[in-house]
Amino acid sequence: MESKARASKSAKEVGKTRQLRTELSTIYDLYMRYTAASAEAYPEK
Repeated sequence: MESKARASKSAKEVGKTRQLRTELSTIYDLYMRYTAASAEAYPEK
């Protein structure tokens, strides 16, 4: 009984981690696009 609860909890944790990783990669992608656009807009930097 306890092991089943533990398994479902770990599965939930994995799902949370995966969601966090997806959000991080999305933010990183937007950041890279923004910096690339800034570099094109201001080439002297």
